[in-house]
Amino acid sequence: MTLLNNLTGSSSSSSVETQPATHSDAVRSEASEISHSLDWFPEPELEEKALPGILTETSYTLPEGLNIGKWLAIGETLQRMERSVQWWLGDWWNYGERRYGEMASQASKDAVQDATGHTYQTVRNAGIVAEKFESARRRADVPFSYHEAVSALPPDEADGLLDEAVVEGWKRAEIREQAKDRKQAIAVEAALSQPAPAPEVVPWNVRVDQADARKLPLTDGSVHLTVTSPPYALDKAYQDGDVPVEDWRAFMYAWYVEAYRVTTHHGRLAVNVPLDTTLGGFRATYATAAHMAMAAGWTYRSTIVWFDDQLGKSTARGSLDSPAAPHIIAGAEMIALFSKGEWKRETPDLSAPERQRGPVLGHDDWLTWTNGVWRFPGEAQAWEGHPAPFPYELPRRL
Repeated sequence: MTLLNNLTGSSSSSSVETQPATHSDAVRSEASEISHSLDWFPEPELEEKALPGILTETSYTLPEGLNIGKWLAIGETLQRMERSVQWWLGDWWNYGERRYGEMASQASKDAVQDATGHTYQTVRNAGIVAEKFESARRRADVPFSYHEAVSALPPDEADGLLDEAVVEGWKRAEIREQAKDRKQAIAVEAALSQPAPAPEVVPWNVRVDQADARKLPLTDGSVHLTVTSPPYALDKAYQDGDVPVEDWRAFMYAWYVEAYRVTTHHGRLAVNVPLDTTLGGFRATYATAAHMAMAAGWTYRSTIVWFDDQLGKSTARGSLDSPAAPHIIAGAEMIALFSKGEWKRETPDLSAPERQRGPVLGHDDWLTWTNGVWRFPGEAQAWEGHPAPFPYELPRRL
């Protein structure tokens, strides 16, 4: 094949058939094998199976006299080759894993990077996707990155999303979001299919009720503290569905009013919401949540900025290095604090032993928790299949 021969130092040639006689038999044999591997590309406009002309690592010299049909067909072949490189890289990696065993040592990682020009993790990820999708399931009309986005799903779910991506014309970010939501929905379905936990796993002094937050089965003034992160209208896979964007303000006001009813005087409310959201348009989520709470009667006290380390390496910031329309992303969430009436709690009558115990909080916790900036990770795993779980540390502090 012309590509291999030029990369291995052959003199120029205008087609595969005119190889210099100075090549060794081993090189010609290897070139023949590589050439056959490209036979699956349909090239109706080309008589030759290989690309005509001279290919090097940095150039492609086409032969003179090509008609426009052949010229376009070469372009299509190059496109197909480019779209296939990640698959080839993945299959190459899996071959090495099967033949040479685990390749996680630093020496192996360096060898892989030197051989491919890609990082070890990039090559390994390509191998994982290639292993998830056997050849018959790989879609030539869908980029490799789309396959990667759905590779963690069961085969039928993954194939279904790839079909939808073609029909709906999804971009990569859209199929990634769809795959994430579907993965969460599957986790919820799996959790709901499990038998309910035995009653003894719940402490004797804890009661668990499930109800609509707008219609709580609680008496007036019976709650001292509410810690919550309400739905943000992000189309999450909750059991009864998420709140529609257009109904979110009314929903927030309704449950704020109900929470106010069941809260005792001096009781407190802590609401965890993102700074802003973009589904359904750019929404000032935190500002709206705070406004609706005060409209429902709550007294605003303060806000804690919580850096939850869940921004990752997001590149959804607009066109790279362009000031035209940058998109601001914040790796933090907000915790708004409210009270029913005055913030300061009434001091209960304590017995002498209780007074001698001193403050409930340790000094280090008191210093950390009264700082308006908190840093601890969010919950990465959907425990019990919940699509939006709290980390335990959040309610513990509040």
